[in-house]
Amino acid sequence: MYWNDDRSGRMIFTLVSQAYEVGRPLYPAAVYESAFSLFDESPRTLEIGSGSGQATGALAARSRQLDCVEPGQAFASQLKRKFGDLSQVEIHNEDFESFVATGGYDLVFSGSALHWVPKEIALSKIQQLLKPGGWLVTVWNQLTLTPQVDEILEGQVRAKFPDFQLPVYDPGVHEARFSQGLQELVETWDFDSCDKRLLKLPRMVDIQTFVALLESYTDVRDRNGAEVNEVFVNVANALRKAKLEAIEILDYFPMAMARRS
Repeated sequence: MYWNDDRSGRMIFTLVSQAYEVGRPLYPAAVYESAFSLFDESPRTLEIGSGSGQATGALAARSRQLDCVEPGQAFASQLKRKFGDLSQVEIHNEDFESFVATGGYDLVFSGSALHWVPKEIALSKIQQLLKPGGWLVTVWNQLTLTPQVDEILEGQVRAKFPDFQLPVYDPGVHEARFSQGLQELVETWDFDSCDKRLLKLPRMVDIQTFVALLESYTDVRDRNGAEVNEVFVNVANALRKAKLEAIEILDYFPMAMARRS
């Protein structure tokens, strides 16, 4: 499980919400098969950090009630546009720390978001919100690229924005963090039946989608918009020059599940 010590960039993604919606992948079907196989009937579900809805549709289809907590205004607007007509879905445009719920949840789900909440606050509140026997399911998205594509990024993006980085999958870091995180859930937060899984899925994307993916990870605060646009135009041109009209990505989805005792 992943936790950020520096949460200053927590709200940058809502500034690039359109790119986020285009570039970020959906989670694999196996995520939901694993999560919902834990229940005999449709659960009452809480989603922490819905983003632009990469998991929301699948959660809504399988839940009798779904509360989506999303602090970003642009993301909340996207969620309302896509899911606002579903009677079982309620969208809360606020941060998880401020969210007040009535009654208990069967499932708390978070995709690529839980690490932006302080760990002690997140786990204490999740423990309170879950019914006894309820489940916490978390999943993240990391990736690897081909050396040729990474070389283009080095020359075109990191040379201009040295702080730019993608969440590259590192098996050693993944194993250490998830093992420690699940141990803490058992020893400190009264969870049991902990399990961790690693799903991976290759995808091929066109240049437009790939550039949107890069933009969705770009900290655009205090940066000139024209400068940012120029960088990604140069990326697209470099990919075309290399005859890479389709870009190969291997997406990794580290996943953890734990039951509240």
